[in-house]
Amino acid sequence: MRFGSSIRLMLVIFSAILVTAGLAYKLATIQFLEPERYREWGASQRIRGHEIAAHRGEIVDRNGVTLAVSHPQTTLWADPRLIEDPRAVAAALGSLLEFDQLSMEQRLSGDGAFAYIARQQPDEVAEAVLALELAGVFSYAEHARFNPSGENLARAVIGRAGLDHQGISGLEKQYGDVLVGEPGWVDVERGNDGSTIPGGVYEYAAPEPGSTLVLSLDRSLQYEAERQLIQQVRETDASGGVALVGNPETGEILAMANVTRTDEGAVVSASANLATTWVFEPGSVFKPVTISGLVDVGAVSPAQWFDLPRSIVIYDKEFIDEHREGDRLQLKHILANSSNVGTITAARVGEDLHGPELEYDTMRAFGFGERSQLDFPGESAGILPDVDDWSGLSLPTMAIGQGVAVTPVQMLSAYMTLANDGVRAPLTLLAVDPLDETTDDTDDDQHEPIGQRVVSERTARAVTDMLVEVVHADYGTGSEAVIAGYTAAGKTGTAWQILEDGTYGSRGNRHRVSSFAGFVPADDPAIVVYVALDNPIARTDDDEANASKVAAPLFADVAQFALRRAQIPPAGQADALEPLSDERVRSLPAIGTGIEPWALAADNPGASSVAALGADR
Repeated sequence: MRFGSSIRLMLVIFSAILVTAGLAYKLATIQFLEPERYREWGASQRIRGHEIAAHRGEIVDRNGVTLAVSHPQTTLWADPRLIEDPRAVAAALGSLLEFDQLSMEQRLSGDGAFAYIARQQPDEVAEAVLALELAGVFSYAEHARFNPSGENLARAVIGRAGLDHQGISGLEKQYGDVLVGEPGWVDVERGNDGSTIPGGVYEYAAPEPGSTLVLSLDRSLQYEAERQLIQQVRETDASGGVALVGNPETGEILAMANVTRTDEGAVVSASANLATTWVFEPGSVFKPVTISGLVDVGAVSPAQWFDLPRSIVIYDKEFIDEHREGDRLQLKHILANSSNVGTITAARVGEDLHGPELEYDTMRAFGFGERSQLDFPGESAGILPDVDDWSGLSLPTMAIGQGVAVTPVQMLSAYMTLANDGVRAPLTLLAVDPLDETTDDTDDDQHEPIGQRVVSERTARAVTDMLVEVVHADYGTGSEAVIAGYTAAGKTGTAWQILEDGTYGSRGNRHRVSSFAGFVPADDPAIVVYVALDNPIARTDDDEANASKVAAPLFADVAQFALRRAQIPPAGQADALEPLSDERVRSLPAIGTGIEPWALAADNPGASSVAALGADR
């Protein structure tokens, strides 16, 4: 017995020693070996950190008029632990908010301490909900995105931002990193019941707001371009269209209108930026590109005469000039007559001298076959087959704008290049580049021209003279594009599009794109306009949907407004043009866009100055 008692005593003592050693080791670990780890663990039980969202930067037009802005709104939330009767609370909330009551009841019955009720609600709605004084229902402020000039104005360009301030589409997405800013944070020491401990830890870092994005768009011009485009799409029964206005010297896009027809037949501002994503064969509006390349290398000259039959057959394809008069044309009149045969004949002369690479290299130099400098989300490069993959029909078809597919911004850029004496300025939607940290205090007149030379100034001037003939009031195919008091240069384009059966269809069964591109004043271009209508319907015959009938008049209307907006007077009438103020624009009716006229009031007295459109003239 004594021996057994001794063993038990020894075991007890040994166990006590082990426990004491373990406690000593643990204490040493806490105090000396890993003190930071345990301090951090303890702090995590008391100190609660919260991220503070940064104020998203504004998007403004070139005159500082707000197009997108974040504004505080109230978000309603609940702590399900404090809600005794979820069904009754859901019913009470349902009288003021729109939601599925059963889903809300389930949300309020959860085990967590947080559940959203409704985010970013108007003040009056939030106040009404909080006035119910429902136990477990709370609120906090967060920023919501608004478009003060109307939800549909330039909607495809501006894009959307989500509830959590992330860019979803358009410029909101493309420049999300610039707009979003840097979030802040706050650490607060709280007790077990969640209440703040007086005198406890409190640390705060303020968020850094996002930068303001200054666009090259002019809001008033954007509004009018959308209004005019919607009206023309309606009147021509078209499926949609685009209208673009650019400054050839700076590459700035001043208006980018996108319009579509819904399944219900309503004509509205499109949510997709068709100007960068719509791909189609351009047709005759492409011919000046071909002619520019030929003239620039001296393969042909503007005064050169060509003997032209009414049709030519290349392999198994016949090319026809249905409306041309006469059998001889100078090159400078080929564009005025929009002669397929003449353009192809000239292109084949260039091919004999320089090979098909001349046409290919010309198209590449003008920017076809690649995304524009906009690099807009979802932008297409169009379709330009490599010259090694061309067939015997590739050159003649591409010369007249078939067999090559383009986007509207590519066509705008091509005509801006011709208007800028052959220099291709990079396209931009920004008046101020938020990523450019360089400064330049030198005089603007000392700046070198921006962009890349595509053709010589002499070539650009020669092609411009040809395009002036196109808009001649008496005989040009673009006579409907004449703007009283101004000399315009431009070209029509009516292109059939390939149908599902792989053909261009037949008379009465065709899908066409009718377009017009041009610039004004022709002798000193300040405004470049490109318009295109998707499948305007011919009510009696194909001629009614030709670009000369449906696109040229739209060009004239948009260009005329742009000239007024920039205060560019008719030739010899410097004092004859009254400024087109925002008061005038504010009185315009909203047609199908959801844009309210009052939204166009601008607090910028100089908005209609020449500088407002970036035209230093």
